[in-house]
Amino acid sequence: LDQHSREGDPQLVDPDGIDGDLGYDTSGDPASVRVIDNGDLGFSTVGTWTSRSGGLGDEQLYSSGVATATWSFDGLAPGTYRVAASWAAAGSGFDTTAQYRFYSDGDYVTATTRNHYNTNPDDFEAGGSWWEVLKWVRVLDGSVQVTVSDENSGRVLADAIRIERIEGDFGTDDDLRLQSGSIAIDAGNPASEYLKEPVANGSRVNLGAYGNTTEATTSPDEIVQVLSPNGLEKYEVGQQVQVEWRLAGQLEREVVTLINAGGGGLSGEGSWLSDRYRSTGTTRSDTEVVDTSGVTDPAPSALYQTRGEATWGVGNRLSYALPVEDGDYIVRLHFAEYAYAANQRLFDIELNGVLAQSGYDIWSEAGGNDRAVVAGFTVTASGGEGIALNLVNITSVAAILGGIEVLRANPAGVAAPTVDLELSVDDGANWTTVATGLGVNRYGNGSYSWVAGPETAGNSARFRVVSNDGTQPVDDCDAGFLITNPGQDYYVNDADLMG
Repeated sequence: LDQHSREGDPQLVDPDGIDGDLGYDTSGDPASVRVIDNGDLGFSTVGTWTSRSGGLGDEQLYSSGVATATWSFDGLAPGTYRVAASWAAAGSGFDTTAQYRFYSDGDYVTATTRNHYNTNPDDFEAGGSWWEVLKWVRVLDGSVQVTVSDENSGRVLADAIRIERIEGDFGTDDDLRLQSGSIAIDAGNPASEYLKEPVANGSRVNLGAYGNTTEATTSPDEIVQVLSPNGLEKYEVGQQVQVEWRLAGQLEREVVTLINAGGGGLSGEGSWLSDRYRSTGTTRSDTEVVDTSGVTDPAPSALYQTRGEATWGVGNRLSYALPVEDGDYIVRLHFAEYAYAANQRLFDIELNGVLAQSGYDIWSEAGGNDRAVVAGFTVTASGGEGIALNLVNITSVAAILGGIEVLRANPAGVAAPTVDLELSVDDGANWTTVATGLGVNRYGNGSYSWVAGPETAGNSARFRVVSNDGTQPVDDCDAGFLITNPGQDYYVNDADLMG
């Protein structure tokens, strides 16, 4: 367990479904076992094959020249079958990549290779022989064919093929979504994407298969979370420690997504995702330092040094399709002109097929090169179509974009939410106020510089953050942490009572 792990019941809705069987069962049905050995009905060859010792019944065939062996199984019940082969490694001159091909109901399915030179089957033993699992094949209309061919320079072996129907998929009725109140809700990486989750989504991705999907379990309308320390850390008395927390559902504008168009993920006041959802154009980067002083609520300065860029030429476009749920949004587009002057790079900005601004000129809006500027718009997503953003070239010089910021108005939010910070050194039995009225940034993140102390006997220290607004949510560390004495002198108790 590390300090970023969660331990406990994830509270899945119904993990084994109505049938009481969880997931996929690979155990076999003994009554379904069929074996075709070389020489049995259902076995056939093309080309030259010669008998030699080894394998099932101590007799197998080997090929000479171009040759193919086929095992044909008919009259099978529908289902998934485990296909296995037997052979005895034959040594020099035999193929290390013998090619097996599989056909279900006459249609080619897949292929795999096995070593007939110096490797014997070792997956399981049955019927007096060892077997190597080759593939799982799905059967609908009752037949499976397996072939092995001498296609490479070495000879191949043909012994027996064994098939067995496995129990198969019991997962269709399993419900692995999270129940409300699960510890896995809003527990994923704070820097990960969550915009596909329905509102309220806590502005943080859920753990599990349904995280960042439209089927994710919703969060409480308002939450506060302690981020660090969050359990198992070790600090010395007097050490300067940054305590961090986050709020969601209490800001007047909630972040839906932050995308660094053309660049990688960025951290800082907010977590900007790497370039994604772009369907046209390319990416570029520069090293010029961009002045962000003229922008209210700018992105990190590094964002303006990378960009998405349309293909050059009039009419070409830079396009993004953001899969947000239906609703009203605020879109802030971040730009910086790195090379061209006024009226040289002009483009239209379209949102959901509607012209939002005609002839946008980054240089003129920013007042020069290497200066950040933001263009803000409102847009409504409807019909499950999300937000379609297009920057369309008016001049031959390509449209560019530094970043995309999507926000959602929150009627229940307040202008400046605050929290109180409390410390317990006895694992939550008693709490002492550390600071009150602490604020957060525009992304809902807050921090406080704390001087560690007093010393604890074990991992019994915890922080608690209490919101002062709305429903006043509360959160404390997932586990305790240690505050130890300062210094660099350590002693070892060797249990020796002499000396």
